[in-house]
Amino acid sequence: MKLRNSLIILLLANAGAICPLSASIADTETTRVETTTVTKEGEPIVLPTTTTYVLADPLSGVIIGNFEPHQIVDVQTVRPGTVVIDKQTGKLVATINPSGILIDISTAATVDPLLAAIDARRGELNRATTVSLTNGSINAKQAELLRAELDKVGTREAEDTRRGKAMTYAESIFLAAALNDTGDRLAFLAHTPKITPLVGSRFMNIDGVVVLAIDDLDYRRMSLVRRIDDEYVAGRLMFPQVTELKEQLNATAALQADFRKNGELDAQKQQIVAAQLDSLEAKLNSEVASK
Repeated sequence: MKLRNSLIILLLANAGAICPLSASIADTETTRVETTTVTKEGEPIVLPTTTTYVLADPLSGVIIGNFEPHQIVDVQTVRPGTVVIDKQTGKLVATINPSGILIDISTAATVDPLLAAIDARRGELNRATTVSLTNGSINAKQAELLRAELDKVGTREAEDTRRGKAMTYAESIFLAAALNDTGDRLAFLAHTPKITPLVGSRFMNIDGVVVLAIDDLDYRRMSLVRRIDDEYVAGRLMFPQVTELKEQLNATAALQADFRKNGELDAQKQQIVAAQLDSLEAKLNSEVASK
């Protein structure tokens, strides 16, 4: 299957901590087909026209361009494995198979190299957690939390195995994003270099759902959510502070969503949202510095 061959090149590069991400996907086909053609690789999907969509590279997280619900896919220009994102919510809804068919990402099968990369990274992070605990870079409570996060990934993999169910593409991206988070948290707590992400760093796990940060404001806001959690784990924020900061971030997200009802944010609205994020980040820095 060409999707499998294409992603092997990329995912093997991600299996090690110091390997760079590859941007090439090989063996594409040039067949043009309608997105509703039946396939054996997952359920075809017809996207609602009530929202807008973008295409994104799953490994880099880079947005390729806009996508129309009834668009004919040319795999000579759109790589197999590319994901379709709901632009309003950032959620992953579909993927492109090697024949150019639009497949529901919740039913599309994942590929073995991605599973192998997930397993390898989980083991790597477990070992790094032990080393960091041993050398005093993190404390026992932090190590326990990190291992709990890694155990959750292993548990989800084991559940699929027990049910005899093949892991879906959506699930594997979720697990890869979860390991991105754990790796970043370990690097933050232990003051070590960040590990190369398994999938693009703009894919973020927000309340158990993987979303793509569509623009820089989204990415900054989601990164602040992650930093607040990290500072709490590090003991530099108390729970009431976390609650207050996240409530302010939610208010900023609601304002941004309200601005987007009439289309893209103009420069003035972007400045309003950015100013709120500036204020919140300054408050976060002040509260952390006071510890």
